[in-house]
Amino acid sequence: MFQQFVDRANELRLLEDTYKQNRSSFIIIYGRRRIGKTELVKQFIKDRAHIYFLADTRTDKANLKELQRAVASYIRNPLFEKVDFNDWIELFREADKLLNEKVILVIDEFPYLIESNRAIPSIFQKIWDLILSEREFCLVLLGSSISMMEDHTLDYRAPLYGRRTAQLQL
Repeated sequence: MFQQFVDRANELRLLEDTYKQNRSSFIIIYGRRRIGKTELVKQFIKDRAHIYFLADTRTDKANLKELQRAVASYIRNPLFEKVDFNDWIELFREADKLLNEKVILVIDEFPYLIESNRAIPSIFQKIWDLILSEREFCLVLLGSSISMMEDHTLDYRAPLYGRRTAQLQL
């Protein structure tokens, strides 16, 4: 099926401006299904160093392994894929040692990660606070479950609250 990119100049400009700041950026994009979130992000990352990861409803361990494969592919290191990481924080710590440029990490359908592991928001709080915010990095979380994205990333009680540098509701 052919998918056409609908003009989203303002949204693209927000992403561009946030990315160009000389600091880490943490962007949250959410909205109902089939509205163009993924296509917007693909337009944003197409000429930049990036890792794109589409989460799914499999287990936490399966999603962890899938992200590990995406990182291994990006850094062109097949040995990285063979390491048996015990958790998300360990994966990000080791990946951080190998990433030597500003990278955009897109995690599409972030709510699926939360469904398989309720601790994911606090785990990502730790990853952001201890690893990613300390370097020039761009983390983009996308989600179609509006209530989950609001409850687990934007709400003042959420572990990730106050960390975002930009947000878009499409």
